[in-house]
Amino acid sequence: MTNETRRGARFSELLSKELKGAITANGYTVKEVCRAIDLNPSTFSNYVNGSRMLPSDVYADACEFIKVEPAILVDRAYDRLEAEIPLTLAAKSTPYDVRAQIEAEQEEP
Repeated sequence: MTNETRRGARFSELLSKELKGAITANGYTVKEVCRAIDLNPSTFSNYVNGSRMLPSDVYADACEFIKVEPAILVDRAYDRLEAEIPLTLAAKSTPYDVRAQIEAEQEEP
């Protein structure tokens, strides 16, 4: 498994953990989230425990229900990933700042 492949899989696990933590930190239970987004609790538990990859639509729905900006959890997961598995120099040679791009597009008349 390459470092990049390993990073991708690990990022997915970390994002699931961030979501699980945000659910608890915001005073919800996994069961409440499941009811709200109409998902089987067993399936959702597999997602937030990292057993199965978390689909983006489920992630977005859960974040909306618990009133957490999805990008915040993504940033936290990515920061943790960087601390665990830093990018190689070659991968860092072409940075792309999505937020800067979005902000620039919003400023255009």
